[in-house]
Amino acid sequence: DHRDLHSFPTRRSSDLTFQAFQRRPVLLRAACSVLHATALNSLPMRDDTRDYLSLFLNDTPLLDVRAPVEFAKGAFPGAANISLINDDERHQIGICYKQQGQQAAIDLGNKLVSGEEREQRMRAWQQWWQANPNGYLYCFRGGLRSQTTQAWLREAGIDAPLITGGYKALRRFLIDEMEACIASLPLEVLCGRTGCAKTRVIEQQANAIDLADRKSTRLNSSHFANL
Repeated sequence: DHRDLHSFPTRRSSDLTFQAFQRRPVLLRAACSVLHATALNSLPMRDDTRDYLSLFLNDTPLLDVRAPVEFAKGAFPGAANISLINDDERHQIGICYKQQGQQAAIDLGNKLVSGEEREQRMRAWQQWWQANPNGYLYCFRGGLRSQTTQAWLREAGIDAPLITGGYKALRRFLIDEMEACIASLPLEVLCGRTGCAKTRVIEQQANAIDLADRKSTRLNSSHFANL
């Protein structure tokens, strides 16, 4: 080829600098993704737990991601309710599940909890976890809701172990333990008319619970530790 070399298009250093500048956001995002993935892989992740007794005896912080209507029907002492889906979303997803099946319900859930709605819930979970770094989370059965919450939090770099079996397993554990205690320990119920000094009698016992005094408060593990 006998054409003059000067006839070929050339790229000036300023052109190369401009192109590199244009690529910088892409390169930065790629670098951030690599660093984020590396950080997640290096996190000391705690295992999910079935040690229900330790959770209660140690007053472990609990994050309940069930819907508010479920939490209102039954909850554990000290648990915080920051739901993945609210009551209305739960209702819509339940109908979709019955009519169209699980995958359609999952797709609807992802659609309902997206964008700003998802960001708001993520911020609330993150704030709770910063205040309770040794906490555990759960939903009703330890299924999709708690697993989804766990996955989202771990994407954000937060170690979020869950309770295997969820609320249902925890409740079953407490019922079984109480039945075992009742079967193995003498149980006496003190009752009587108002003003007959029941409280003073109870206070003199080594292992006793004054239920009348606890009507307006929630029981915690300290009330049962010595039984």
